Amino acid sequence: MAIADLLEALEREAAAEVAAIDAAARAEVDAKLAAAAAAREVRRRGAVARACAARQAQLDGAEAEAARHARRAVLTARAAALARVRAACAAPVDALVARDDVLAALVAAVLASGGAEGEVRCGPALVARVRALVAPVVAVRPDAAIVGGLVASRADGRVEIDATLATLLDRLWPHLRLEVRP
Repeated sequence: MAIADLLEALEREAAAEVAAIDAAARAEVDAKLAAAAAAREVRRRGAVARACAARQAQLDGAEAEAARHARRAVLTARAAALARVRAACAAPVDALVARDDVLAALVAAVLASGGAEGEVRCGPALVARVRALVAPVVAVRPDAAIVGGLVASRADGRVEIDATLATLLDRLWPHLRLEVRP
C-alpha cells in the first residue's frame, strides 16, 4: 500500500500545485484586469477632458465672435446716428446765418480773431448785412462759394479766418459726437 499512498500523496501535491498555479494565474489576471481598467479610466478621463477643453474653446470662440459682431453692430448704428445728427446740424446753416444774432456773433468772432483790417468775404445775400456790422475800413466782398458764414483775411493776406458754420461744426464735431447717444 505504500505505492497507493505515494500515488495519492503525489496526486494531492499535484492538485495543490495546480490550485496554487490557478490561484496565482487568477490573481495575475485580476491584477492585469484592474490595471487595464485603471488605464482605461485614465484614458477616458483624458479624452473627456480634451473633448471638454475643445468644446469650451469652441464656445469661447463663438462668444468672442458674437461680442465682436455686437460691438460692430453698435458702432455701425452709432456711426449712422452720428451721420444723421451731423447732416441735421449742417442742413439749416443758411437759416441760422439769416438770424441777426448768429451773423453778428460770426462777425464778432472774425473781428476778435484779427480780421478787423483787410477783407471779409461772404455769400452775396449777406454782403449788405455784413457791411453794416464791420468798420468802414474793412472791405466786404461777395463770394458765392462761401455758404453759411464768412471768411476774413488780414490786410497782409497771410492769415485767413474761416467763420462759416460748416467749419465751426467741423472743429467742434470731435467733442459734439461724444455727447450724441444713438
